Formats: sequence, C-alpha cells, structure tokens
Amino acid sequence: MQWSDEKKRASISDMKVIESSFDIRLPALYIDVQLQHHGARPCLTRFNTDQRTGAAIKSFLPVTEDYTVNVFDVASWLSGRIGANMIPFAGDSAGNYLCLYYQYRQGEPVVVLWNHEKEYTYEFVADSFGEFLGLLY
Repeated sequence: MQWSDEKKRASISDMKVIESSFDIRLPALYIDVQLQHHGARPCLTRFNTDQRTGAAIKSFLPVTEDYTVNVFDVASWLSGRIGANMIPFAGDSAGNYLCLYYQYRQGEPVVVLWNHEKEYTYEFVADSFGEFLGLLY
C-alpha cells in the first residue's frame, strides 16, 4: 500500500508509551504501520461501515506529542464522549474518528468509526486492524 504525508519517524518507545498510557496492547500490524508510515495518509482512503458506504480517512493520527493533533490529544478531547475502551487512531475530514475498540480488553481490538454527531455511538468497520487495512479501496 502506498502512503503520503508521513511525519517524523516514530519509535518502538513511542508505541510502548501509548500502550502504557492507555493500558492496552496495540495490534502488531498497527505498530508496523506507524513505525513505517507515521501519521500518514494511505493512498486507498475509502472504507465501508455497517451503516454507510464510502467513508474516507483523512490521515492516521501521529503517536508522538510532537504534533498538535495526536493520539493523546484526540483521546483527551473525546474523553467522556467515546467509549471507555476506544483509542482513536485516524480521523476523517468531518470530525469522526476511527478507533481501536477494546470491547473485551483481551485479544485484538475491533475497528469502529466514532460518529461525532451522535456521541457514544459508533459504526462497526472490521474485526481487526489487519482486516480494516484489507478493506480500504
């Protein structure tokens, strides 16, 4: 997959800070993507949810606090508005966020799209981060 607008490289240490801060284990593929294409935009941006067709990614959120908009800031802004076990990882141009949803706190999280117009609601996207990447068109 091709990517554009990559940010300064992230490190394994940056990924471990996220895992520690949110008390989660990130999917290995998500870590690989961020290490290789930090905060970038995939060239295939469209995906479907269980409620809509053709949603689009603006970009993945950077994982370091070197950037104004990053995983930590977005999680803080959305605190109390998204599910307790949701970690935002990418945004769209309408203010919605793709999240890793650790609904059962064990195993790999599912991918959901949090809808800013309907707080506390989300749309199912994929059973795993890897499946999500495979669904992009």
